[in-house]
Amino acid sequence: MVDLNSLLAAARQLSGVVGVAIVDLNSGVCLGQEGGDSFDLSRATAGNTEVIRTKMRLLKELGVS
Repeated sequence: MVDLNSLLAAARQLSGVVGVAIVDLNSGVCLGQEGGDSFDLSRATAGNTEVIRTKMRLLKELGVS
């Protein structure tokens, strides 16, 4: 099992990161987050989960994945 705190700590070390979240794609549940002080990171993860689901659905329809 991957340690979520280690992943979040590693992401904080990347240049330009203002916030990071680890989200379960199926449920949309945020498993861990860090930063995002200047915006609502929970809301951003919910919206981006829908974006990723849509992209994955399109790739499947196109036969790419």
